[in-house]
Amino acid sequence: MEAVARVATEFFMMVLCVNAAPADQQEIRVDVVGNQGYVDTMIVRREEVGFTVHDEMNGKLVRFLTIVPKDDAENVFVCTDHKSKSETVDLHQGIEGLNVSHLRTKPRLRLKATGGMNIAIDRSKEVVFITPDKLKRTYVVH
Repeated sequence: MEAVARVATEFFMMVLCVNAAPADQQEIRVDVVGNQGYVDTMIVRREEVGFTVHDEMNGKLVRFLTIVPKDDAENVFVCTDHKSKSETVDLHQGIEGLNVSHLRTKPRLRLKATGGMNIAIDRSKEVVFITPDKLKRTYVVH
């Protein structure tokens, strides 16, 4: 059973992060920073089709998420974690009036997500800061 992911999920945020990164970047780092400071760093690698997301566990880099574009659907991704849990993330359904080219290039965007969440996106050269107001954390994409 496929369900469209709620906007506040980690899967949704990872899809947003990889889509905000420059299209030619092969390896993307996503640092998660919370109210108390640094939380985690994830390494995202572009694959022939989609992305793999890796995290450090016990000193080793371990793949914990795969993000693959859904066939015949623009800006819809299937996310599958290491436990085979799967969610479908539709960026256009999750964010009102989304323009993906603006997501990749604009220095400052304010997005309105379904469910009332606001997402601030600020870019400084090659670094993108994505801050959803209800999650109390910032995703630093570089």
